[in-house]
Amino acid sequence: MPFPADIEWLFVDVGGVLLDDRPLLDALYRFFADWFQDHGEDISHQDFLATRNRLEAEGQPQVYKRVLEYHAPSLEAANEALTDFRTWLEPRQFELNPLLPGVKQALDQLQPNFHLALAANQGAYIHDLLARHGIRDYFEQAFIAGELGISKPDARFFQAMLKDTGVAPDRAVMIGDSIPNDIHPALQAGMHAIHVDRTILAPAIKLNSTGFMVAKSFADTPELFVQEPYQRF
Repeated sequence: MPFPADIEWLFVDVGGVLLDDRPLLDALYRFFADWFQDHGEDISHQDFLATRNRLEAEGQPQVYKRVLEYHAPSLEAANEALTDFRTWLEPRQFELNPLLPGVKQALDQLQPNFHLALAANQGAYIHDLLARHGIRDYFEQAFIAGELGISKPDARFFQAMLKDTGVAPDRAVMIGDSIPNDIHPALQAGMHAIHVDRTILAPAIKLNSTGFMVAKSFADTPELFVQEPYQRF
């Protein structure tokens, strides 16, 4: 049992944890490549992917924004491309952000025992998207970057989560797929953490040498809390 029995709150990331963001990210980089080529810039889809892979290997936070700013000729062009992408994405968001396997089943297991909150870098649209997928009502609170005006990994984001829920850091667990955005700032705030890493092969759940848990999917996370009695606070 990796966590103490008095855990109260689970804070859950969305992309890569609840929803599969790979189709969306692939569409995003293809859109950016086409957009810049249409605006006279010789930047390919492969160029975007190479920069993304480099930044991810460096452990950089908010990678897609950094990729865009790296290749854009100006910040103004980056913002224009991002605005056009969001317009293009709106009618396609649901199909490009499918629910990951086993998510509803895991939420059914976790909800009776813990308070659940969203902790995501998306905009306010995420409420409707999760409602369409049938999982928004599992979460009592939502900490959404587009509504807070701050994003992970900003320490203020994690401070807001703890303050608004009134939970002590050592009774809270952050579940996310990004080491720089989710795991490291949660640990720095005194929380526990589970890194969802779809690239691992086996075992499905393991203890990282730096003290946080690693699970292959959100569907695997309930196994980390199998200990009685648990009481919901």
